[in-house]
Amino acid sequence: MKAREGNLQPFEVPFEEQSDELSAADAQHELLKLVRNEVERARRIPPLVDEDDRPVPGFVSVLWEIECMLNPKGGSFWKLELKQRRRGKRRVPAATAESICVDHHFRVEELYEQKTRAPHKTTIGELAKEYGMTDMAIREIIRRKSGKKRKR
Repeated sequence: MKAREGNLQPFEVPFEEQSDELSAADAQHELLKLVRNEVERARRIPPLVDEDDRPVPGFVSVLWEIECMLNPKGGSFWKLELKQRRRGKRRVPAATAESICVDHHFRVEELYEQKTRAPHKTTIGELAKEYGMTDMAIREIIRRKSGKKRKR
């Protein structure tokens, strides 16, 4: 899968949403670039000092350590590597999955208040049509996002 080189924005947008479709190595490379940019930005901020005019250790040193650990050619004793938390290929971007879960929650509550029959099934059918997915895919997204495991 090709990396979207240089397209990632600073940390105003969550990294996961930007790196959904990247491989682990490409995501690590992009995260390293973001950390380097933040280190450069932070170096322009005047250092903080305490009451005795001694410099207060700040986040720049922490970012610098993280940068060294993320860098594959870094000289740090420790190495940080990105790994996926879940197995398998992500079929739906994280932002879309989050949107589906939020929509599901509010629609089910609304249908319960209206005393509609089978509010969960109705909502899942509506979401499947809206997002162009199968009912099973919508159920799976909701199950994963809610963190509930199936009973065996």
